[in-house]
Amino acid sequence: MTTTESRPRHARQHSGSGNGAPRAMATLLAPAAAMFATISAATSLTGVIEGGAWLAYITVAALLVACTGLALRSLRLPTLLVGAAQALALLLLVTGAFTRNSILAVIPGPAAFAELADVLTAAFEEIKTGAPPVEGNVSILCLATIAIGIVAILVDALVVAAYAPAAAGLVLLCVYAVPSALADELLPWWTFVLGATAFTVLLAVDGSHRHRRWRNRSTPGTGVSFATVSVPAVVVAGALSAGLVAGVTITGVGTEGRLPGSNPGARTVLGGLGVNPFTSLRGMLDQGDDVPLFRVTGLGDDQRLLRAFTLDTYYPNEGWGLPDGPMPAGVPANGELPFAPGDDGSAPSREIRIEPVHWNDVWLPVFGSPRALHGLSEGWYYDRTSGSVFRERSQNPAPYVEVAALEEPTRAELRRATPTPGDVADIYTDDSRVDPRVAELARRITASADTTFDKVHAVWKYFDTANGFTYDTQTAPTADSDALADFVLNGKRGYCEQFASAMAVMLRSLDIPARVAVGFTSGYRDGDVRTITSRDAHAWVEVHFGEFGWVSFDPTPLADGRGYVPSYLDNENASGADRSNDDESPGTQQDSSPQTPDATEERTAEQDLAAQPEQRRPVSGSMSWLGVVTAVLAVAAVVATVPP
Repeated sequence: MTTTESRPRHARQHSGSGNGAPRAMATLLAPAAAMFATISAATSLTGVIEGGAWLAYITVAALLVACTGLALRSLRLPTLLVGAAQALALLLLVTGAFTRNSILAVIPGPAAFAELADVLTAAFEEIKTGAPPVEGNVSILCLATIAIGIVAILVDALVVAAYAPAAAGLVLLCVYAVPSALADELLPWWTFVLGATAFTVLLAVDGSHRHRRWRNRSTPGTGVSFATVSVPAVVVAGALSAGLVAGVTITGVGTEGRLPGSNPGARTVLGGLGVNPFTSLRGMLDQGDDVPLFRVTGLGDDQRLLRAFTLDTYYPNEGWGLPDGPMPAGVPANGELPFAPGDDGSAPSREIRIEPVHWNDVWLPVFGSPRALHGLSEGWYYDRTSGSVFRERSQNPAPYVEVAALEEPTRAELRRATPTPGDVADIYTDDSRVDPRVAELARRITASADTTFDKVHAVWKYFDTANGFTYDTQTAPTADSDALADFVLNGKRGYCEQFASAMAVMLRSLDIPARVAVGFTSGYRDGDVRTITSRDAHAWVEVHFGEFGWVSFDPTPLADGRGYVPSYLDNENASGADRSNDDESPGTQQDSSPQTPDATEERTAEQDLAAQPEQRRPVSGSMSWLGVVTAVLAVAAVVATVPP
């Protein structure tokens, strides 16, 4: 009797020890498959984000989510608590990687949350205004990490907790939907192969779940409740509904690709467009859709540049931007304004009505020297030094009326002007970071110039097709480590950001106060109304001429009739210094005949400009210690929770 009873017990003990490894593999299989599927689907972001840094971020996020879930489920915590802990782990990762004001480097506090809000705001602004693929800067990496981290939590819950791995495929399909809608070109083939492989693994996991349930099934007709049968159906139905709703909603961000039922011909502008306060020295400009931004009345036949803001700080190898720190104090902008530099109030005023259409930004564009603004809501401010009207938060402004002085100085007046360095702040003549070759070029081409105006004119004229410069939405291949020197000495091909940036830097090297202005050309005229679109976004140079204030110079050799050449540069024949760009529109400010949108379809464009200044913080290496520590801790958690 004793011998007979000991055999089954021994057999049971042997069987339990022999199945330890399979049970450990089964414990790891589901979360590993969920992590692999999430990372595989996220590789589709390669079509909308430049570089490869984002892949390291999302890999660490997916690994952290998987290991956190595995460790906590071994303690038999409720599913909701596991999901909350995974979200907390993701928050700690994001805080440590993308903020500088966290507690003990990873714990979020009020300052860290405020910093994250600014980073995400910058990311959404870049999504609204940029064209894919966007630069993988701090804000974009932060947004991608958070988004894929949330996807990892959802997929992990469906695969591991809800025993519905196949349903997770609908969530992953939504991940593919976003870059497919945004990218102009087909996504790489290998990302679809990875996705298909990952979904096959999920189906295998689903089959494993079913096999285990079959082995442990109850006797037919007993032990089966309605809840047991309905839970998988509810999970699948919920995932399907969420996938379809998210697919329709999220793909609305893009300009190409919609789910059935949407209007393929409708133009979607979510929130409106804006212009980012930074000009890039390298890169390619994707013009995107031609979206109306402003309708202007009151200009008549005059063509003028519409200024949104000015940039005063040069960042070598990057471009021009705003200095770090808060916005200037300014004065309330609704009503009479202090005279701009160079405006003594004697010139006649012009009343101009500006109707924003799809404009959403912190900047309010103005013409010439603004004297008054009417129709603005509270919160708009005017900074006389920069000539900008701004607010703290982006807004779709209502139509407003600007009272402005549009009178310009003559060539003779500018030649007589004797600006002194004390007229403006030192930042406008800062040339401490200019490549010596560029400074030498500026000195060489202005060697025979007698006056400040003649020097500025010589530099302006240098950016001419006769000297090999070409306006193009794609830059020349990189041939020099310094972007500015590469453009002015080698490539000589680019768009307005590069022309304006280069001219302003060269003028500063000559101790001439200069800055970069960003705004729009005058658009096309239809009767008494001028329509300015996203394709009219432009950058040019403003030079300070003492008593005449800031004077505009546009070095970009446009050849489509949009170029604005003021009278002090247009009257070249009398001085014998005719600008040699035969392809460029003559400097007259009269439109010989009304233009229509059809006549402007071939216009080249300067669209929303590159990354915002707060995005200049380098991201390479920012995940070095944090990524290593996270990976080590995650692996340690896995080892600790695997059954022996």
